[in-house]
Amino acid sequence: MKITAKYLSIVLFLSISVLCISFGRQKAEWKGTIEKIDGVLNIHNPSEPIKGNAVLEMEEILRIDPADYKNIDLVSFSKIYKDKKGGIYLFDEEEVKAYQFNSNGKFLGSFIRKGQGPGEFEKGFGVSLHFIKNEIWAVRFRKISMFDQNRNFIRDLKFRKGYYPANFVDEDHFIGERQVYEGEGRDLKQLNILSLVQIFNENNKEKIVLDFLKAKNIGLIRSGKFAFADRWETPRIKWLFDRERQKVYTSINTDYKIRVMNLNGKTTLMFDKVFHNAKPTLQEKKEHINKIFATDRERILKAYPNELCAIFDLKLLPKGYLAVYSIKGFESISIDIFDENGKFQYVIEAPDDISLVNAIYTNNGVSIIRVEEDRDIYIEYRIKNLSEIFEQ
Repeated sequence: MKITAKYLSIVLFLSISVLCISFGRQKAEWKGTIEKIDGVLNIHNPSEPIKGNAVLEMEEILRIDPADYKNIDLVSFSKIYKDKKGGIYLFDEEEVKAYQFNSNGKFLGSFIRKGQGPGEFEKGFGVSLHFIKNEIWAVRFRKISMFDQNRNFIRDLKFRKGYYPANFVDEDHFIGERQVYEGEGRDLKQLNILSLVQIFNENNKEKIVLDFLKAKNIGLIRSGKFAFADRWETPRIKWLFDRERQKVYTSINTDYKIRVMNLNGKTTLMFDKVFHNAKPTLQEKKEHINKIFATDRERILKAYPNELCAIFDLKLLPKGYLAVYSIKGFESISIDIFDENGKFQYVIEAPDDISLVNAIYTNNGVSIIRVEEDRDIYIEYRIKNLSEIFEQ
């Protein structure tokens, strides 16, 4: 048979195509391992994600700039919330006030204020907003203040113990972190416990239903009687509740390990990834401490750990995905994305001028706080890529 040049070019083209397809599949192949321990799947991810790094393609769709609202005294806010209807809430922790906007950015009014009375909080730090039934619940440690959708105060509920942070399962239960103490004198130890709590039982008092996680001596770095805290190196419980899927994610931030549990307290999945905690140099420690702490710098430097924590934060994404904000160094974070099965899919990045540290993720995008010199600005973006995660 005579082989023509045209025939050879076709064969060569098909061969290259097959090789490209094969290479593409190989590149997307997951290279981790799975083992079953006590009946629970443990997913061990490699250091690199299946699908590589992805820069988010972000299109601004809404901006709330306090400079454009002449009739409100909003200047700074450190927390943002969205309700089920797309309503936006900006919370000023210094003034202890929440500002409500509709999904189009129209200002509707403010509520909550500083004080000790009904619907008031002495300090704004630790206050969080939750949307239960058709109400807005403001929560801090020992108290819930309930408001209707028009910001009218309904009533207060108070607890015997303090819980922070807290997230609601339904109108009768919440998950909250609490502190207890065991032992005496030098043997006194602090326990942080993440618990499922029934708001009121038959005695009109909250009831601990079960504990998801217990951790000793976290929240502070101790050196004798001296102690301090810093968000980059202090051991803490990091956790999330996915109300839609009824899942609880828990972790101790010193290790890159995530436990997934159901509301009965049963572990359903464990996953981790190959990770090496950042080890700052002595000079890096000094520069960081001088920047963050005003006093006791020498004592802090002496007691400062040689390794930073592994996990800075956990955030829920749409469709069961999870963002793990891992620590690469001081003021340096990697946003690692895992699917519902605990497999490491992406490392995502935003364009250079956008910070995702305080972001909240929605079905089709992300909302952030842009910090300007004289004010904070709320910006909402639609994400145009990563269609397997975000609605297009």
